[in-house]
Amino acid sequence: MVAAEMEVQGRKHSEPVNDPMAVGVASRVEIAARRLHSYPSSAIEALDAAYEFANAVRHLKPHQEPQVADLDVFTPLVQLCLSERDSRDSVLDLLATTFAYCSVHQTLAKLVRAFVRRSLHNQPVASQLRELCGSFTTNYNPGFYSVISKLECYTCLDTSVFKALKLNLGPTLRMIWIPLWTQEVGIDLYSAVLSHNLLVSAGAESKLDFLIATWAHATNEWAGLKDRGSEALKSLIYQTARRAILFDKWIPDRFFKFCQQAMSEWIESDCFLKIETDISFNLSILMEVLDHPGLNFLEEPHLALLLRLALRRIWNMCSDDQIRALHLELGKMGSTQSLLGLLNITQYLLARFLLRVGSLVMSAQNYNSNKEWMLQDTPYQLPGFFDNIVPAIPPVPRSTFSFVNNKIESELLANRHIEIISSLLDSLKCLLSINKMILRYYKANEVQVLALRSTSSQKDTTIDNRSTLEILQLYFISMTSALLLSRQLAEEQYLTITEGQHEYTIQGRLIETEALACYESIISMFKSTSLLQLVKFSDRISMAELSLQKASMQILNFVFFEASFSVTQAPSLTNKLTVQALYEYINLWNDGSSAFRQFYTEIFKIPQPLVKRVQVDLEKFLCSLTFEIRKDSSTPTPIASRGAEPKNNGYVPKYNAHASSFVPASKAGGKHSIDNEKPFGMPASNQLTPLSADFPQQLGICHERTEDAGNAFAAQRYSGSADSMTPSSAQAPSPFSVRRWDSNCFSQGLNNSPEASSAVVSTGKDYILGGHNKATNNSRAQSVHVDRFDYVRQ
Repeated sequence: MVAAEMEVQGRKHSEPVNDPMAVGVASRVEIAARRLHSYPSSAIEALDAAYEFANAVRHLKPHQEPQVADLDVFTPLVQLCLSERDSRDSVLDLLATTFAYCSVHQTLAKLVRAFVRRSLHNQPVASQLRELCGSFTTNYNPGFYSVISKLECYTCLDTSVFKALKLNLGPTLRMIWIPLWTQEVGIDLYSAVLSHNLLVSAGAESKLDFLIATWAHATNEWAGLKDRGSEALKSLIYQTARRAILFDKWIPDRFFKFCQQAMSEWIESDCFLKIETDISFNLSILMEVLDHPGLNFLEEPHLALLLRLALRRIWNMCSDDQIRALHLELGKMGSTQSLLGLLNITQYLLARFLLRVGSLVMSAQNYNSNKEWMLQDTPYQLPGFFDNIVPAIPPVPRSTFSFVNNKIESELLANRHIEIISSLLDSLKCLLSINKMILRYYKANEVQVLALRSTSSQKDTTIDNRSTLEILQLYFISMTSALLLSRQLAEEQYLTITEGQHEYTIQGRLIETEALACYESIISMFKSTSLLQLVKFSDRISMAELSLQKASMQILNFVFFEASFSVTQAPSLTNKLTVQALYEYINLWNDGSSAFRQFYTEIFKIPQPLVKRVQVDLEKFLCSLTFEIRKDSSTPTPIASRGAEPKNNGYVPKYNAHASSFVPASKAGGKHSIDNEKPFGMPASNQLTPLSADFPQQLGICHERTEDAGNAFAAQRYSGSADSMTPSSAQAPSPFSVRRWDSNCFSQGLNNSPEASSAVVSTGKDYILGGHNKATNNSRAQSVHVDRFDYVRQ
């Protein structure tokens, strides 16, 4: 049923007979074009008309034909760039983006050709363009489709979008795009390919996009070119088709199908056809990534392309409100991972791989001076406990995977690493956008994310809290990894050897925008629970690396002061525990900069403390640190007297041999560590002791001053608000004592097995006792057979 539904709705821009929405979009384009053509009297009106036209054009389908042939929408935009000197760069990017949108549409391309002729033969217009765009090209020369696809994550284009992205498309517009449109019209495709030397320069993105935009409606010409049988022409068709299937939204339906068929014949596989009709195939591609978490994507170009196409297809489904169909298909497949788990773990694996590639390239800069450059650490390292979210077993039996590596395509693209990196970056942006849309869908439809249902009348708070905690951990790890990657992409050393830095800087800004939007959706959905755990998560990862601390401060500043909801004006989002944890974190890392000021003035209602800056000689500091370590190790351990009662120093046995069920005890210890075993979001010690003894009493949190100022909140540890996850009794077990990640939280399939009730093994080792328990078997090499899934699915 779902597959049939997808086959009917497969192509978003299939040509309808009577589509009221299509008529509405075309009419909006015509109205905005006429308004812009009339040269509005004021700059404000002209800018408003320009954005109205751009936002209308971006929703125009390939088959729609607005009546705008005699209108001029580009010259008024040039005049607007000259008049708006303060925002000239953003308006110039608006001009170039509008040029790109019109270039890929057959009807609006007439406006482009008319403007190009005017810019060549009208001296004032040519001089104005030279003044605005300059006379030199840059190393950033994207194609039409690359630019417009970058803007898909924005619901509406405005000045803030272009100011944030800083595309700098002026030189590209004048020196690359406009000269492409000077080519003569009326010749056939074969003559155009030969006369403009496209066989040699097909690898140039801008020329390839121009070829697709101008000849996408001539499918018969492409078929004739294919029948010539030349290897050079065959390679050109392959490159064109591979580029065209990435941007199905702006490609005419007939040419898109031709490209799919040509690619299928080339690689002798129907995988590109199945992406449009088979939901399970798209989901299985993500499962393939989960099944091989250590995969080197640079050696798997075919999988990188399929992943990009699959995520684009899932993104289109989410945009068309078909999220329910994704859940139903995933349930039919019997996956042990929910849709949230599948998406977020894939997102983490992509971000982790791209971070490692960037770190390797950055370290390679020191190759001449340091021959051990491959072993060097970079500021962009992820904590080891992040890997706990990666499942140890496939989401479905391996036999159901439809993905097969294609040797033909892998050999052709073996050395095109930059293209693979671009595909992975686009896939990561798609995952972030899909996550955002699904979270908003859950909130709008009041969907309960927790799949657990208590069979007893009394609610099991501990289980619910643990499940919520693991879901939030999944989100925080995947989003923080993506945000750290966006910071790495801004580094000058990231793959600058081949493609330049500007492209990756823009990619980083887009990833940052989507990641922060996801954090906003998470807080909006999970309320105060997520806000408290976000602060605790930030405290933990900040100890691992200073770059993670900077990323944490960026997240906290956005969530508290820049998101659409206002934390300072919404008391329901904060409780006593949240403000306390936030104060401890901010007070610990406060360096006197403006990044911490708003927390003191708006949240804590106190002035920001002054910070004394001290310069320390690194060599002397390391020497003194080594001396202290040696001194501590040489101190003898005191021996308790025989008659005295032994003190409990916080040690708890790791295993309880007399327990009724196999539940490993939590690790004990008082040190604040970031090891893999420490529960997420909680300090290792069970005591919630503030890091600062001078926590201000005027915050209105602690109404009674305790005798110990350092434990101002110890008495109220379990007295948070009603929406807090913490139990109300100090004797209750802590719901945060989870020792390791458990994928059962996201299981949608059956999980009952007679093996799950095996006898208790008190050997001191974590054995796999059956079912999907993810305990670690440290007595032998762990072996998990996928045959277990066949039993579970019965």
